[in-house]
Amino acid sequence: MIEKKIQSIRNNDVLKKLVKTGYNKTFAFRYFELNDFIEIIEKLEQEQNLFSNFSITTKGANLVTKDLETSEVLVTSMEIDNFNQLLKGKNMHPFQELGAASTYYKKYLYMTLYNLTEECSIDADIIIVDEVSMVDLFL
Repeated sequence: MIEKKIQSIRNNDVLKKLVKTGYNKTFAFRYFELNDFIEIIEKLEQEQNLFSNFSITTKGANLVTKDLETSEVLVTSMEIDNFNQLLKGKNMHPFQELGAASTYYKKYLYMTLYNLTEECSIDADIIIVDEVSMVDLFL
């Protein structure tokens, strides 16, 4: 069963020792960068005969994980609604926006699949940035 293999990866001691290299200076917290775990997860998936493929469209992002022994598939997905709001004022070229969105969703889909956790600003006091609450960005 694919779920058993994923659970085995989730319980791997290597994932419990990951170091968050990203740092948010404004709110003083550390977070995972995609590079903090992607190579490790790919290696662990290979050991379990799993293969994951990320894709993104204008409507959503998917991480399709396939068991290469049984052909079972598990899809982890996120809708894309408010990503442009997160990029407001960043003055990015459309290709940079696509790259930022791709990295952002890929990171969070892997984190969801393998239960990698970070601090949650939504659970803390609501943070106001330019008169817009962080909660509003995700609603």
